Amino acid sequence: MDSVSNMDRLAGALVPFADSDLVLLFRTKGATEDLRRSLKEIAAPDLVTLMVGTEGGLTGTFHGIDGFIEAWRDYTETFDRLQSEITDLVEVGPEIVYGETRQLGATATSGVEMEYRPAAIFRFADGRLQQAEFHLDRAAARKAAGVDPDRLSGD
Repeated sequence: MDSVSNMDRLAGALVPFADSDLVLLFRTKGATEDLRRSLKEIAAPDLVTLMVGTEGGLTGTFHGIDGFIEAWRDYTETFDRLQSEITDLVEVGPEIVYGETRQLGATATSGVEMEYRPAAIFRFADGRLQQAEFHLDRAAARKAAGVDPDRLSGD
């Protein structure tokens, strides 16, 4: 059995996100290839990526590693620039890693500056990433992950 935790493996796969302009990351072939290679190390072939809007909003569903990249490429198209800082990453249980981020950017159409605090849930089975959920509503993500809703975040 691999002694490296799912959280540690996930953190390694998410290195391309660190200190990157996500708009450029997902528009640059070399950068997306680096991310694809990182994900191949941890993701199941049938990985499902969910992009979950605010409560009652739309949820996009994407399949495979290419779907993960497509989901983020689609999301970042609405921005001129977008930085994402991982502020908290914790193992909720042996099969779930929960993360919170702080995102700063500017919209593509009008350059409006924005900041928000989304969250993500990464679900593993047998050491492979099965599902990646990206939530705009942090409270809903905490509930879905089984995290205490009053938990203090790292940001």
